[in-house]
Amino acid sequence: MNKKLNALLGFFIVALCISCANKVAPQGGDRDVKSPVLLSAVPAENSVNFNATEVVLTFDEYVQLKEVTKQVIISPLLNPAPEFLVRKKSVIIKFNSPLLTATTYTVSFGNAITDNNEGNALAGYRYIFSTGDYLDSLMISGTIADAATGKSTEGVLALLYRSPVADSVPLKKTPDYFAKSDATGKFTISNVAAGAYALYSLEDKNGNFILDATDERAGFYSDLVNATDSLSKELVVARQPLSRQSVKSSIIEEAGKLTTVFSRPTENPKPVFADGYSGKFIIQKNVSKDTIVLYTTPEMSDSAKVIWYDGEVIIDTVGYRKQRGSATLNKLYFSGFPFPQKGNPLPGGSNPSVTFTIPTAAIDTTKILVTHDSIAIHPGIAFTDSLQTKMVFSDEWKSGAYTIQILPGALTDVHGRSHDTISWSFNAAGDKGRGSITYKLSGTINENFILQLVNEKDEIVRQHDGKSDYTGIFSEVEPGIYRIRIVFDRNGNKLWDGGDVLRRITPEKIYYHTEIITVRANWDVETEVKCLRLLSFDDV
Repeated sequence: MNKKLNALLGFFIVALCISCANKVAPQGGDRDVKSPVLLSAVPAENSVNFNATEVVLTFDEYVQLKEVTKQVIISPLLNPAPEFLVRKKSVIIKFNSPLLTATTYTVSFGNAITDNNEGNALAGYRYIFSTGDYLDSLMISGTIADAATGKSTEGVLALLYRSPVADSVPLKKTPDYFAKSDATGKFTISNVAAGAYALYSLEDKNGNFILDATDERAGFYSDLVNATDSLSKELVVARQPLSRQSVKSSIIEEAGKLTTVFSRPTENPKPVFADGYSGKFIIQKNVSKDTIVLYTTPEMSDSAKVIWYDGEVIIDTVGYRKQRGSATLNKLYFSGFPFPQKGNPLPGGSNPSVTFTIPTAAIDTTKILVTHDSIAIHPGIAFTDSLQTKMVFSDEWKSGAYTIQILPGALTDVHGRSHDTISWSFNAAGDKGRGSITYKLSGTINENFILQLVNEKDEIVRQHDGKSDYTGIFSEVEPGIYRIRIVFDRNGNKLWDGGDVLRRITPEKIYYHTEIITVRANWDVETEVKCLRLLSFDDV
């Protein structure tokens, strides 16, 4: 009997447990997508004669702050910056520095304020107050773009400085007002006091609101702007040279090779040896003109002292020491790998090449052997630079396998040294799989200019010197999407220059031909670039 009762009792217990287990709470309803709602602000929003030391913003739910340093902007700047705290449903701003008198402040939170559960942001909330009798309500807006590509830039600062200002103001002073550009490149500086201002753009890499880093891009608006002017202001950013020329590094890389890196490009570098050296030397500049290599004969191997001039202006007196671990070389070496590298095909429209670490003084072409499918050929051999460091082989490069051998004694450098055998192989596809672009320039451009073919990444694929009323061809172009652009080469150096904020020099203008050019294998595309309206830089 007891067994039956126990079994029956066990059955009811199991049934009860199952029944309880099945009683689950209903699944939560729709996901919360509502942003926090501001219930109160103490002091009130848009307060005047503000003299509080903190602000308390209270919302209808628990909140949190995200990416405060990235999202929150206070204009004008405060130094030190306020503290931002969260207490349950409130955000507290604690001021740690005195406020300017008769000034309107804007605290823009961006997307920093979110609810505590779903992370819904209160987008674009701004708390505004004035330490004076009224709120300044004027604004200045515009766009910021990359000077080289014309594409919108996000997160770049638009800086306002009260006039009058010195040209060097971006190097020395934080702005009176500022704003950041959004994803479309647009910016709006709100609650600005009446008056005239200088307007600059700055890609502030180190967060100090001053142009002081070599990798920071900047730009300026040519005229003073007035806060009552409602017209949109167009700004650009480009890499800038530093304010003062200086030497960043100097070293003897190897015997007879002195390398100097400057803070900005040098136009007319002149070395004067200050240690009694009276030998010969050769100067080599890189493309951007900020790195100079001196090749000395006889070789300077351990130390040197040089006074550097740019034209007639002294830059600095520089000492050189031998690089640790470097050795005196008794051979001529090539730099990196020959082009194309082993296993890579020769790209269409290009020529194989080899670059040496030291300028060469003599060449014996009988010791340079080139074969095409094991048959000897005789391509053109030439140097692309006056120092004879880069040797290029020119030919039709028909489809097949190629080998280039440069035997010992083929080249001799300025120190009288030769090299070991240099040999590499590669394949060429001939004209198979590539196309060409025939272009015609119609009209007249009354300036120096460069015609460039760029790909979808705005990388320069080919470049021709510009000529008005001219027909040319970009041959052996890989299939892809391209555009033609015209660079107005103001200084005639065959390069695009991004200007100089401190010297009030604007970037060289770039005009993009509107047509998108699609290159297909074994096809020739024709396009006309109309230049009738491009009469000067200001017309672009």
